[in-house]
Amino acid sequence: MYTSIGGSIGSAIASALWTHRLPANLEKYVGDVYNSTEIAAIYGSIVVAKAAEPRELIKKGKRQPMHHLEYSSLGFTTLIAYNDTAYDMFLPALILCFVPLIAGFLTSNFYLDDSHNAIETDKKIVLRSEEEIKAEEAALKDARARETADYQ
Repeated sequence: MYTSIGGSIGSAIASALWTHRLPANLEKYVGDVYNSTEIAAIYGSIVVAKAAEPRELIKKGKRQPMHHLEYSSLGFTTLIAYNDTAYDMFLPALILCFVPLIAGFLTSNFYLDDSHNAIETDKKIVLRSEEEIKAEEAALKDARARETADYQ
């Protein structure tokens, strides 16, 4: 239950960050070339955002200031805007992943004996002997053999 609640809260936070940060980053990187309607179209569709993406700039890893970019290179700055937005979401998530790990290290060590858990002490874990396991496997093998014989 806690994981689904945490996932819901994380999704809500990620949606809020994406909704508010991506348009701001698009405005920051391509705002002097595109108007607000075009930026809204880029924000609304990843297909539109990827359409102007120049692959040669991404392969070389160049990151140039806006005044040096040609019109065909604007897809790369759109990619930078998306990356900056994703960074804003993934860094806090990565940091928060260590909270349960640290909490696990601080948890006291419960010795459970052959109990099922620390709360239900009347349930016991009983391991079967090798003879019981072999007898069950033989019975299962015989049942499968009879089943295949019935179908033939």
